[in-house]
Amino acid sequence: MSGGEERPGRAVEVDDGRHARPEEALVGGWLHGRYEVTAELGWGSLGHVYLARDHLRVGPDGPLEVALKLIRRDRLGPRSVEYLKREFRALARIRHPNVARVHDLDVVPGRGALFFSLEPLRGRTLVQAVAELGWEAGLDLFVQALRALAHVHARGLVHMDLKPQNVLVVGAPGAGDRGAQGGGLRVKLLDFHLVRDPSQGEDRAMRGTIAYMAPEVIRGDAVDHRADLYGFGALCYHALAGAPPFAGLAGAMSVLRAHTSEPPTALRARGVVVPPALEAIVLRLLEKQPAARFASANEVIRALNAGLGRDFALETEETLALAFEQAPLAGRDAALAALVRRCAEALAAGAGPGAGPGAGSAAGEAAG
Repeated sequence: MSGGEERPGRAVEVDDGRHARPEEALVGGWLHGRYEVTAELGWGSLGHVYLARDHLRVGPDGPLEVALKLIRRDRLGPRSVEYLKREFRALARIRHPNVARVHDLDVVPGRGALFFSLEPLRGRTLVQAVAELGWEAGLDLFVQALRALAHVHARGLVHMDLKPQNVLVVGAPGAGDRGAQGGGLRVKLLDFHLVRDPSQGEDRAMRGTIAYMAPEVIRGDAVDHRADLYGFGALCYHALAGAPPFAGLAGAMSVLRAHTSEPPTALRARGVVVPPALEAIVLRLLEKQPAARFASANEVIRALNAGLGRDFALETEETLALAFEQAPLAGRDAALAALVRRCAEALAAGAGPGAGPGAGSAAGEAAG
């Protein structure tokens, strides 16, 4: 982690986007006689990700492909191990079609370093996809990302590091619902190693990626899920304008100051042609004070529906099915009734502009 100045008594976990290629190479090797490492997928400030065949998970066509995320050799240490454990624990709590799914946690032989396996994701970033498809097709991708955030937030978690590399689009454009299983484009939210759980006590570390960091994170104020909404707004701005809100400024500190005190340039002033309602939504997400932003990811979806005449659902049939599958409802009549009520509201109203404040995350209420 680099790119910020640490104040006394306050941790700094900042990514400035400068990631040198790790020196290690595991391609062609095996881990535990189980994972056959076949390719390098990429790396970041903490992790190195490989593609592998899992010879204990065998399908009709042979061993299933998985991705392996392990700590870079040049980042080994107690803190980085805790980051990886934190990410695995967070992802293990979440099952959603728009969130990367993890499988197993293990140790690299001879190194004592943790790694975990997860579904392999090949695709492009949300920013790249919207640049290629245009804002109108990109709306569906924005909504898929918002559904993922609503699900994560309903479990009391804050992602803390929304940026292009962490919101991927997989699949190819197809007919029908792009978010449906088995076809079309699907957004995947990943990389939870900076995730924050406010229920675990106060944590005012400055963490995230500078270009997308919420003002309250920079200031050291109390942080909740609305910090993710700011990051999502910066990501949408980047997708529509071709650059993050303060990309033209020189130096990390100038960008950090701008997040806290300067309004972003209006999209239309940058020559970006989008409906005024969409621009207003993006700029509201980028408000300096959390209270001035939307209250939740679901509220953003409702605003898109109302402002652009769309009918995006807060829940899809797939997310509702997963809610039933995950919720521990035995002996919990109240939780079951709440889940049934939310499902009925979402399906009857399409979870659109008229859904009202009760049409939130079915999985979130049932799991509470």
